[in-house]
Amino acid sequence: MLDKRIFQICLMIMLITASFTVSFGTAEASNVEYHLIVMSTEGGEVIQPEDDVNRYDEETTVVLEADPDDNYEFVEWTGDIENVQSTDSKTTQVDMEDNYTITAEFEKETHELEIDVDGEGEIVRPIGVNLEYEHGESVVIEAEADENHAFLEWTGDTENIEDTDSELTIIEMEDDYDITAEFETEMHTLTIDVDGEGEVLRPGEGDFDYEHGNETILEVEADENYTFVEWTGDIENIDKPESELATMVIEDDYEITAEFEEDYYELSIDVDGEGRVIQPGEGDFGFEQEEKVVIEAEADENYEFKEWTGDIDTIKSPESRITELTMEDDYDITAEFEKKHYELSVELDDEDKGEIIRPEELNSVHEFEDEVILEVEVEDGYEFTGWSGDIETIDDPDSTLAVIEITEDHEITAEFESEEFELKTEWIVIAVLGLIIAFFIGQKLTSTAEESEKSRPKEGVCENCGEIIPIDSKECPECGTPLKPPDLPELNKVSASSQ
Repeated sequence: MLDKRIFQICLMIMLITASFTVSFGTAEASNVEYHLIVMSTEGGEVIQPEDDVNRYDEETTVVLEADPDDNYEFVEWTGDIENVQSTDSKTTQVDMEDNYTITAEFEKETHELEIDVDGEGEIVRPIGVNLEYEHGESVVIEAEADENHAFLEWTGDTENIEDTDSELTIIEMEDDYDITAEFETEMHTLTIDVDGEGEVLRPGEGDFDYEHGNETILEVEADENYTFVEWTGDIENIDKPESELATMVIEDDYEITAEFEEDYYELSIDVDGEGRVIQPGEGDFGFEQEEKVVIEAEADENYEFKEWTGDIDTIKSPESRITELTMEDDYDITAEFEKKHYELSVELDDEDKGEIIRPEELNSVHEFEDEVILEVEVEDGYEFTGWSGDIETIDDPDSTLAVIEITEDHEITAEFESEEFELKTEWIVIAVLGLIIAFFIGQKLTSTAEESEKSRPKEGVCENCGEIIPIDSKECPECGTPLKPPDLPELNKVSASSQ
């Protein structure tokens, strides 16, 4: 296009020079001709007249027509335009009264961009209103929401907006556009779930969208035999997390869960006395509401179950060691055990021989390991020989005043005898043994004496004076020396021992 302009200028100079030459050389000619040179800037061309250089007779009216290229527009005619009828019109006329050089001016097409705002926010780029841009120009547009608000979308003439859902995007200017940045209060999602047997009455279960700052009511209901426990999760904006009816302020995306748990009651079991609870055991246990629980107690040896005490309203039979209890609340119960009771029966072998002073009742009942005093009084002419019967735990069965420890049913008898016939068995045995021993000793002595008599000599010799001493004499009749026959050793031994 620039080469064309240069060519047109050079041509114009040549034509002007030639025109002056012709004028001075042919002054006598009657018809006057003028040259019309037409040129154009970038962005279009002159389609009338068809040639760039034209000759016209004086007073000739010539049509001028300019044709812009795509995306360009005609601006005006410039140059020798004093005889141009309308310089702003791409189609006009010029009256030839001189040599003229006229240029058709073109420029790129421009478009207006008008941006509005709907909601709480502002346009960051571009700044201003009714902005103009060349055709095809890429324009960055950016919107910014106020606090707690959000950009929603671009609306209006959005066909050339790259991303209408983005607050920062590009618009390609190919026409006049009127667009709007739409803002809305910031939206948050509340996600509600359930754990356990129950339901969320308000707002329900799932995902719910709320504007920033909105309040929502949270209401739950537990199924039968279940209880609402609490809300868990993002609960910082819930006023009463443990309440079935609460309020929540929505200021962000939240995920919360309604927690339900099965109803159960605590059963606490204790023992008083010597025994144990074998079902369900001793301690703390949890059971469902209305659950039937078998409770069984077992006493230790020499003890017996007495009753269940404490919270026994729903125990079927409180006095039975095996019974059933219905869980309708928290309960605290105790298995009571006590010592077994045994009978003590005391009697006399003969009521004429004595009297039982204690116990006052001859047939009485006592607890295991009780100690009972036994005391009898003996009548004249008799003596107490001891207690007989179940006497294993009597401290001194031979005493008229004794103590018995109760370990079972006891039947005992106070025994008496007449004084003249009363011999202790052991003394009888001792006496018999003494007689037997005396008999054998007597027999032995008799036998020894007989043997000595047979072997003893009739007479002996006195060691002192030599006189004969009769054997039945103990000393010498002459000098009084004791008899000691020298030839009889055993007799000597006997004599020496007797001395």
